[in-house]
Amino acid sequence: DYWIVDEVAKTITHDSSTEAADKVAYDALAYSRSRKEEYDKLNQFELIGEDSINGTTNHRDAIIAIKDKYPKGAN
Repeated sequence: DYWIVDEVAKTITHDSSTEAADKVAYDALAYSRSRKEEYDKLNQFELIGEDSINGTTNHRDAIIAIKDKYPKGAN
């Protein structure tokens, strides 16, 4: 819950709608947090280097797999 202080009107009001809006915004970015956890597990520089040397697409494929696993807006 949040308290809003209006120094001009000398009032303090309670606002629980802001908390609900914060939760909605937080939940909307769940896919992003999940993707980051997966990205952090990858050794991306090694994958990029190997792809460059070997002509493969392992890095690209790994990123696409993560994005497919955690699509935007799929909460």
